[in-house]
Amino acid sequence: MRKVKPIIRPLESKDIPEIAAAFQQLGWNKLASQYEHYLAEQEWKVRDVYITFVEGKFAGYVTISWTSWR
Repeated sequence: MRKVKPIIRPLESKDIPEIAAAFQQLGWNKLASQYEHYLAEQEWKVRDVYITFVEGKFAGYVTISWTSWR
């Protein structure tokens, strides 16, 4: 079995169209605006967003919110 090494890095604006398209292909309603908001929060240092690529293709993401909004 061949090992695949994922690439994990912070979200960048250039990633947003690919992420939105990937979820649209799955039939999930996750608009680009959601990721634009995540990116803004990352720039404000209230959220970290990490994305993963496997063999050059988007594979997933995780967000960490450092501020509770409740």
